Amino acid sequence: MMAVAAVWATVLGVGLDVGTSVAVASAFGADLEVRITGVRSAKGVLRVALYDDANDFPKDDVQARVVPARADVTIVRFNGIGPGVYAIAAYHDENDNNEFDSGFLGLPKEAYGFSNDARPFLSAPPFERAAFEVGTGGAMIEFELVYP
Repeated sequence: MMAVAAVWATVLGVGLDVGTSVAVASAFGADLEVRITGVRSAKGVLRVALYDDANDFPKDDVQARVVPARADVTIVRFNGIGPGVYAIAAYHDENDNNEFDSGFLGLPKEAYGFSNDARPFLSAPPFERAAFEVGTGGAMIEFELVYP
């Protein structure tokens, strides 16, 4: 049973430590707007992490944001990022306890989502399934949260 809990922790990027994230940006970087849909309530916050390396996904983010939840659609912005290929992992921390809550067998109790609506299956989706490109002019992406 502990293995299942560990898998869900990895799947959902519970290792995100938004307090110590390092922002990697160029002075002439692009802006990324992330529209997270399906947010069921304005309770708590959304914790959103940006990744630029398949080997680090979803453990070591390059930037992270914590934003107040807004019902239906919550918008998150990453400003000044360099052009490249990125992926996003997010979860709705409804009780704002800075933890991804799980229940029996480690199954999630809070909503989560990945860019491109990539879905996990016993582990995080591969970076390539969640990956999207940000050009010099920036980008806008959208994905939906999955509630347990």
